[in-house]
Amino acid sequence: MKGIAVVWLQAMIGIFIVSLVYIMFSYVLYGQITPAIYPGIEAINSTSSMVNLTQMNATINLINVVWMMWPLLFIFGLILWAFAASQKREYQTQFA
Repeated sequence: MKGIAVVWLQAMIGIFIVSLVYIMFSYVLYGQITPAIYPGIEAINSTSSMVNLTQMNATINLINVVWMMWPLLFIFGLILWAFAASQKREYQTQFA
């Protein structure tokens, strides 16, 4: 029983840490970096004809989508790991 509790405690701590990191870095990404990127892209596009604006926008949108989805995948994997690890049988020994 002790091993199962430790596994789920580690999973809950991991979910808390991932959530905290995601919230802090989302503020930086969406509040400071993204608003600073788009005017720069427009300025580069107006001064240079060598820049492919659609590819730059596609790359930035891909980064945003990956940033939105990675915590969900990580948390799902963490819960799946905790469930699988808690199903392992603990053998009764004479020392327990």
